[in-house]
Amino acid sequence: MFVTCCLLLFFAVILMFQLIGEREGFDGEYQKYDETPAILEQKNAGNIQVIKDQLDTLTTLEGQVGDIALAQQQYTTGLTTPDITGT
Repeated sequence: MFVTCCLLLFFAVILMFQLIGEREGFDGEYQKYDETPAILEQKNAGNIQVIKDQLDTLTTLEGQVGDIALAQQQYTTGLTTPDITGT
């Protein structure tokens, strides 16, 4: 159980660093947009797409972490043995 908790914490920290460290198109300064509705609409649509992409990435990572946690739990309870290949 302790190993599983450590693994989940480890992957959560990695995920946080990925989310905080990568902000595509963000150079540290916010842009002042023209108040034209068409321009604001375009910027809003672009921002929504970026957020959607980030949520899709989170969903994928959540599934991977869940799979790893399940595999680790099975290894520790002796239900399965790890398949180690290579040299």
